[in-house]
Amino acid sequence: MNHIPYPISPYHVELPTSDLRQMISLVKALYRLSQNCAYQELVANRLPATARLNPGHHAVMMGYDFHLSASGRV
Repeated sequence: MNHIPYPISPYHVELPTSDLRQMISLVKALYRLSQNCAYQELVANRLPATARLNPGHHAVMMGYDFHLSASGRV
């Protein structure tokens, strides 16, 4: 059996704890928003049919892409 490596960068990045906390805070807020019935109703009519599907479980494909500025800040 061939081993396929995970698509994760081999590079180590130092991240200030304050930036990590800010990222975690944002992800938690977005998750809470995604579970909010009033928000779901507000955006439902603006979504294409494919985005209205409720799979009946928590999504595992929500991806977050944070970028550091030239100064190293989020």
